[in-house]
Amino acid sequence: MRKIYGILFCVFPLCAFAGPVLQMNSAFTSLSELIPYVTDEAKFTDKKNEAFVREKLSQLARSIRNAKHDALMKQDIFAPSYLLLKEQLDTTQKAFNEGKKGFALNRMKDLTSMCIDCHSRLPPEKLSSYSDGTFHLNPKNFGNSYNLAIGELLTRQYTKARGSFQFSIDESFVSKDYAMTEKALKQILLIEIKIMKEDQKMLAVLDGIANRKDLPVYLKNQIQEWRSDVNTWAKRKDYRKELSDDKEAGQFIAGLETLLKPAKTVFGKGDVDLLAASGILSRFLFNNPTTSLAPEINYWLGWMELRLGRDHYFSTGDFFLKQCIRRYSKNPIAMRCLSELKNDLTFKFSGSSGTHIPEDVVKELKDLEHLININEFMKKPEENEEEVE
Repeated sequence: MRKIYGILFCVFPLCAFAGPVLQMNSAFTSLSELIPYVTDEAKFTDKKNEAFVREKLSQLARSIRNAKHDALMKQDIFAPSYLLLKEQLDTTQKAFNEGKKGFALNRMKDLTSMCIDCHSRLPPEKLSSYSDGTFHLNPKNFGNSYNLAIGELLTRQYTKARGSFQFSIDESFVSKDYAMTEKALKQILLIEIKIMKEDQKMLAVLDGIANRKDLPVYLKNQIQEWRSDVNTWAKRKDYRKELSDDKEAGQFIAGLETLLKPAKTVFGKGDVDLLAASGILSRFLFNNPTTSLAPEINYWLGWMELRLGRDHYFSTGDFFLKQCIRRYSKNPIAMRCLSELKNDLTFKFSGSSGTHIPEDVVKELKDLEHLININEFMKKPEENEEEVE
């Protein structure tokens, strides 16, 4: 079986409660049956399995679509993930039906990061149907410990996921697959720093690996940087407790320009800062969906998710920035969201032959810019009348 570590396990059931949970448990049922095919490219692309894969993709997409009317899916904290997931599932389904199975498989693997991104915004005390013991994962469906850990992470079984990721790290040293070592460590960082705020447990994991003699120099340096940043966050008072109101949240946001400077100035830097800060803002927005700081939080979550999702072509970062513009176009932060979005799309669609942004993307950018300009016009009627004269 070919190793495909980024499996599609976008259960999304767990970004929601009540009504949508039923739809998302249905999605998970379809997905669990797809896993053996997603982790084996030969099985996924084999013509004799075509009808089965097509049906499960259809069931999965249908379950996701049926959750769209729930109010929770429309809140700022979840709407970007829902829209991106729905869009990419539709694209995956279309590609598979057109015979572009390789493209469909790659798109499904990218979807994994989108789902983890969404699930990690929930406070850890919000239990899922898997973390409370109602449902169980079958380890035989996953092929290896890393894939199992991803499944456990997506179903918010954080203690189990941490253990499985650590086991996959041990396996990676045996096989000398240090890329896997780094990937698993990043997932443990996500669990301990963004979700659980267990900085001491994270330091113990890093120390245990940093002392290994067979650790490559580049990874040793990376671990040292992570360790330094984790120690810095462990000393911050605003990391230990939740932001209680708009005043505290406003003070935290005001310090982000300085706090995230390393991530802003050096590509690939500031992983710990990005995870910790995005976790703090995500939980505040989850607990305070009508906060007056929603425009600023949308901007910063978009900014951070673009950098956290740099290893993937698609990211909820774009969707947070678009949401910022569409929902808060009268707020001055909307222009910053547009500028960040333009910069990101220019980077994505640039290569050795120049920049080639697709026409539909250019049109969407113009529509977003027009939305901001219209509101600027409406805000200054007297100045606009003078210009007409």
